[in-house]
Amino acid sequence: MTENEIRKTIEIDAAPEVVFQALTNIEDLTQWFPDKGTFEPRIGGKMRFTFLASSNNMDCDHLLEGEVLEIVPNKKLSYTFVPGDTYKPDGIRTPPTIVVWNIEEIGKNKTRVTLVHSGFTKELEKMFKETTEGWNYFTGRLVEYCKKKQTSSTQDLVITRIFDAPRQLVWNAWTDPERFKHWWGPKGFTVPFCKIDLRMGGAFFYCMRSPEGKDYWSTGVYREIVQPEKIICTDCFADEKGNVVPATHYGMSPDFPLEMQVTVTFEEYQGKTKFTLRHVGIPSGADHDGAQQGWSESFDKLVEYLR
Repeated sequence: MTENEIRKTIEIDAAPEVVFQALTNIEDLTQWFPDKGTFEPRIGGKMRFTFLASSNNMDCDHLLEGEVLEIVPNKKLSYTFVPGDTYKPDGIRTPPTIVVWNIEEIGKNKTRVTLVHSGFTKELEKMFKETTEGWNYFTGRLVEYCKKKQTSSTQDLVITRIFDAPRQLVWNAWTDPERFKHWWGPKGFTVPFCKIDLRMGGAFFYCMRSPEGKDYWSTGVYREIVQPEKIICTDCFADEKGNVVPATHYGMSPDFPLEMQVTVTFEEYQGKTKFTLRHVGIPSGADHDGAQQGWSESFDKLVEYLR
């Protein structure tokens, strides 16, 4: 038996987080890939896709199933693909093929994606031929879908505040977990748990509790730290064990990417501190407005704490 491999490289006018969401969020996937299906964006997560003949110019419906092997937010996704009955020679269960998506940022809102689909055996010649044609079609749809979504779905959230306190004090309030608990969260929210590992590659993990008693967990990794001037970190929804989860885990919009980015700067300003927040990846519309309100109410609480 011989193995064939499909390899395609495309460039997309969209940020990596937009592309990654299009590959992992089922509401996005069904806009450009399968007609219907399920997808669990986690290692070991199951998928089940149905491609309808009526909408894809095929001779019959196709079913594909698989399991996530690797998932690195905004950088890589790999999974198995098990062919449906159409591609099973003589009804024999065939080994799964492997799909790998490598995502690389090559400029502002510009992403290079390399798709590698391997594992085709001689018995899967029909599937190899049709899948090659299919990827040519579907990657074209992915390019157009992401470009459209980049234009309409996200925008940076930027907030600047002047705090009447020395820069070091504001920095400490942001980076010390015990101080952080005193002010973080919108009005009425509390922080019963917070852990901060303030170093490059270190992580933060906290729980934010609503006035109704509902817990929201978040986590992220520090990408850049310039004390006491600047912090860049990722920002992800999490479960109580620290695993990254989609926003839908908390009943929120599926338009949120799995990973966002937060940049905060602290500048000395006339004996006070000029603080600037840039939050990248928040969907536009109500989600953006809600995030802006939440950040603003947190900073109002910080003002009171610093007094």
